[in-house]
Amino acid sequence: MKFDELEKIEKIIDGLYTHWKDVRRETIILLGKESSSHIADFHGNNWIDITSWIKSEYRKEEQYNIINFQFNTIFKETYWIQFLFYTANYTMIYRNLRYDLEMMTQAHYIDNKYPNLSSELGWLVNKYIKKSHYT
Repeated sequence: MKFDELEKIEKIIDGLYTHWKDVRRETIILLGKESSSHIADFHGNNWIDITSWIKSEYRKEEQYNIINFQFNTIFKETYWIQFLFYTANYTMIYRNLRYDLEMMTQAHYIDNKYPNLSSELGWLVNKYIKKSHYT
């Protein structure tokens, strides 16, 4: 794709989402500086603290379970939740949080019901639970 065509497409896409900047600004103003920065603080600082605590409290082989893996996948999810929050998309935030809670609950169930289950087999059980639960 030529550079000129790329710039045209980017301008069109930027134009579609310019209103998000206004929504984000309004959200930050209404919440105030301290409250609006809590999500960013959680995303970075608290995540490092939680991960450090897990590494200090559990042996390395205990860290390779489904719960820990799913917990680490939520890190990226919090970035998107922050974006949804600042663009006032609260319905999707609730949906994503519910999904995250269900994902962690399923991981906890598998890790506790089958403590000696290998990681590979654990993933298959987790996949089966999701498939049977959602179909």
